[in-house]
Amino acid sequence: MLSRPEGLADDDVVRGLCEGWGLRTAEVVYAPVGFGSYHWQVRAGGARWFATVDDMHARRWDVSEPVVMTRSRLTAALAGSRWLRDAGLDFVVAPLPDESGGLLRALDERYVLALYPFVEGRTHTEDTYPDREERAAVVGRLAALHGINPSACTDVSADDFALPDLTGLREAMADLQSPWGAGPFAEPTRDLLARHARPLAGLLERYFGLVASVVERGVGRVLTHGEPHPGNTIGTDTGIVLIDWDTLLRAPPERDLWSLHVEDPEVLDVYRTLTGRVIDQDALQLYRLRWDLTEVCLYVTQFRRPHQYSEDTTEAWEALQHHLDPTRW
Repeated sequence: MLSRPEGLADDDVVRGLCEGWGLRTAEVVYAPVGFGSYHWQVRAGGARWFATVDDMHARRWDVSEPVVMTRSRLTAALAGSRWLRDAGLDFVVAPLPDESGGLLRALDERYVLALYPFVEGRTHTEDTYPDREERAAVVGRLAALHGINPSACTDVSADDFALPDLTGLREAMADLQSPWGAGPFAEPTRDLLARHARPLAGLLERYFGLVASVVERGVGRVLTHGEPHPGNTIGTDTGIVLIDWDTLLRAPPERDLWSLHVEDPEVLDVYRTLTGRVIDQDALQLYRLRWDLTEVCLYVTQFRRPHQYSEDTTEAWEALQHHLDPTRW
C-alpha cells in the first residue's frame, strides 16, 4: 500500500514484533509496496525480516462479515503456506511462527501482524513477465504446487467462487439515480457504473453460468496460489520464489493459469507437458472474468462509502476504470 494504515504507528508494529517474536531491538521502515497489505522492512541484531500488517475491516467479504471470520480465512491460507514450506516446497515464502506458534498476532481489533524472512532478489514493477523463460519458470513452480495432494493440506479452504462485496455492487447498480456524495470518487464511480451497467449485468450472468458449468462437471481441484503475477515473485540465486500466499485455496488449476495464458497462450502447452492435465476452458474463462468482477465489486463498494483523496484511492480509481471497461470482456 502506498499510504500508511490509518491509526497504526510504527511503534505499534515494533511492539507486536517484540511481544510476538521476541525482537526487542527491532527497527522498522515502512515499505510502500504492493496493494492490499501494509509492509515494513525490519532489522534487529544484524538480521533482516519483512513484516506485513493486514486490515481485517478492509479484508471482509462484505460489511456484515464478522472480523473473526475474516481473520480465520487469512489464518487458514497462511497456515497452508507454512505447511507447504515445511513439506519441502522451498519456493514458498511462508510466515514465521511467533513464540506461541501462531502465524498472526493481533495489534488491535482491526490490524494483524505477520513476520516473514527477508528474501534478497529481483522484484518486478511491471504487470507482465519480462520474458518467456521467466514465465515458464513460474509455470514450473505452479506445476509442483498443483502436484501436492490437496487433501493432505487440511488448513486450506475450498474456493466457493463467491465475489467479495457482490451485495454492495448490486446495491450500487440499483442506486444510480441519486447522488452518492461519500467522497471525491463517489460521483465519478456512479457515472462510470451507470454507463456500463448493462454490459456489467450481462458479465455477472455469464460468470455465474460458468460457475454452474464448472461445479456441475466436477472440475478437479488442486492447491492454488491465486495471484501468481510478477509482483508476487522474487528472482533469487536459486530460482524464483512466490510470495503473498494469503490467497491460497483449493481450486481448479486454471485459477493460477489464466493470467499467464493471457500473456502467452503457449504456457498451457508447458503446463500440460509438466502435469499431463487437460485445461478446462470454462474454468479458464471463469477466472479471467472473476478477476475483473472482483476488482469492480471491491472498488465500487469502497467509493460508495466515505473516503478521501490519497495515493491508494487514486490508484484504486484508476484500477476501477481499467477493470470496468466492457472492451476487456
